[in-house]
Amino acid sequence: MATLSQAIEAAAKLPLNDAAYSLWMQKWQLDCEERPSPQGAEQRQDLADPEIFGRAVRDAIANVRKEQESAHNGATFLRLKVAHPGATAQALQNAIKSAVKLDADCTRHFSYSDSGLWQDAQRAIELAREENPNFLDSTYKSAVLYMCQAMR
Repeated sequence: MATLSQAIEAAAKLPLNDAAYSLWMQKWQLDCEERPSPQGAEQRQDLADPEIFGRAVRDAIANVRKEQESAHNGATFLRLKVAHPGATAQALQNAIKSAVKLDADCTRHFSYSDSGLWQDAQRAIELAREENPNFLDSTYKSAVLYMCQAMR
């Protein structure tokens, strides 16, 4: 896992869309580095209870959607601004929206098959690439790795 300074340094070397994708995909790790959870802050819930489990799943999905919808105004925007200080706010926001869309499209196109995880991830990223052509080849290769990690 990269530290915040390493992630920003790496993002500064990339074109704007690719930098946004890199920072977006590391968002949760970087958030933990910047704002660690206070010890004992979470209350443990009995997830064996179907009602509590259902509520927890719905809350988690809602939180992910909220993060995606507001990404262009959140921590990823601030990090991208440090990596690309000369870019306009609109350019930064557009790059983040493109990165979030690529990530969402990769997930949307993913499905398991008998071909195996690696091939399934490659297929999903190729389909997403057709809809999101404005990234470097290295970003699509990274997307395959992220997908494999997420779907294992």
